[in-house]
Amino acid sequence: MLLAAWLVAVFSVLILWSLIESMATFRGRIAWVYASYFRSEKKKGLPVGEPKSFFNTVGYIGGLMVVSLLGVVIATIAILRV
Repeated sequence: MLLAAWLVAVFSVLILWSLIESMATFRGRIAWVYASYFRSEKKKGLPVGEPKSFFNTVGYIGGLMVVSLLGVVIATIAILRV
């Protein structure tokens, strides 16, 4: 049971990390499309090249990872007390 809780935690962290990488790839592709197909006057309203806030990128998903690991620690404590 303890091993299963830790395997679920590791799997969830890997899935969240994959989501971070997929978002970065998608943002790169969108930036390329905007740079290739839009003229400068149409790019004014598009915030593509602007830096993202911390919580808009890694901070949010990193927080989910921390919550996931905290949950497995609490599950481990509960399992060991039984």
